[in-house]
Amino acid sequence: MVVRFGGFGNDTLNGGPFNDSLNGGFGNDILNGLGGNDTLIGNFGNDTLNGGAGTDTTIGSFGNDTIIDDDAVNFDIHNGGSGIDTIDYSNVTFGSGFVTINLATETTSVSGGNTETIRNFENVEGSQGGETIIGTSGANRLDGNGGNDTINGGSGNDTLNGDAGNDLLNGGFGNDILNGGFGNDTLNGSFGNDTLNGGFGNDILNGSFGNDILNGGFGNDTLNGGSGNDILSGSFGNDTLNGDAGNDTLNGGSGADSLTGGSGNDSLTGAGGNDTLVGGLGSDTLNGTNSIRDGVGEIDILDPGDFGARDLVILYQIRLYNKRISGQSVSNIHRCQEESQ
Repeated sequence: MVVRFGGFGNDTLNGGPFNDSLNGGFGNDILNGLGGNDTLIGNFGNDTLNGGAGTDTTIGSFGNDTIIDDDAVNFDIHNGGSGIDTIDYSNVTFGSGFVTINLATETTSVSGGNTETIRNFENVEGSQGGETIIGTSGANRLDGNGGNDTINGGSGNDTLNGDAGNDLLNGGFGNDILNGGFGNDTLNGSFGNDTLNGGFGNDILNGSFGNDILNGGFGNDTLNGGSGNDILSGSFGNDTLNGDAGNDTLNGGSGADSLTGGSGNDSLTGAGGNDTLVGGLGSDTLNGTNSIRDGVGEIDILDPGDFGARDLVILYQIRLYNKRISGQSVSNIHRCQEESQ
C-alpha cells in the first residue's frame, strides 16, 4: 500500500497496482490512483483526481476540483466537496439508454447494474456514448460529449451542451443556455429567458415560456418561440420560424425560409433566399430584403394576415412587382413601401 502526502505546492501523486492513499495537501494537485481500491483526497486547491481501476473513494475537498472516472460504473464513491466541481466520464463509452448520471440523487447508475455515488458536483462531462444527465436546483454545466444524450437541466441557470450525436436538451426552470452542437438535436428551453443554439444539423428549437433567443445555426432548422417576446434567427439553411405568442423578431437568414409571426406585433425579415413571410395576428412589420442579381429578383411571398390589424410591409432593393402580397384582403396593410438600404 502506498501512502503519499503532497504538502505545499502543486504536486503530482501516483499510486501503484495495489490499494493506495493519496493526499494532495495544499496547491493545485494531480492524483492518480492507478490500480487497486484507492482513497484520494485533494484537500486545498483546484485538484484533479483519477482513481483508475478498482473501487475507489475520491474526495475533492476545498477548491474547484475535477474527478475523473475512467473505469465506468464500479461502485466508486466520489465527493466533490466545496467549490464548483466536475465529475468527468469523458474517457469511457456508455451504451445509449443504459446509464443515468443524476446530480440531484447523487448517483450514476447502470440500468440493471452497478450504482456509484457522486456527491457535491455542479458540472458533468458525459461519456463518449449516450447517457441521461440530470442537473440539480443550482447552476449546472452539463456536457453530453459523444453519443445520443438526454440532458435535463432542472431548476437553476444552466448551460447544456449536447456536443456530438442527436441529443435532447431540456432546460427546465431558470435562464438557461442550450447548445446542440453536432447532430440533429431537439432543444427545449421550457421556463425562463433561455438562449438556444442549434449548431450543426437539422435541429428543432422550442423556446416555450419566457423571452427567448433562438439561433438555428447550420442546417434546415425549425424554431418555435412559444410565449414571450422572442428573437428567432434561422441563420444558414432552409428554416421554419414560428414566433407564436408575444411580440417576436424573426430573421430567416440565408436559404428559403418560412416565417410566421403568430399573435402579437411581430417583425419578420426574410433576408437571402426565396422566403415566405406570414404576419398572423397583430400589427406586424414584414421586411423583404432580397437584392436583384443579373436583372432577376428573388421573389418573396408576403402575407400580412387579414384580421383587421394595421401592418407595415417594407421591400428593399427590388421592384414592387417582383413581390407578391397574398391574403384575402390587402385592406389591413397600413403602409407598403419600397426602400433602399
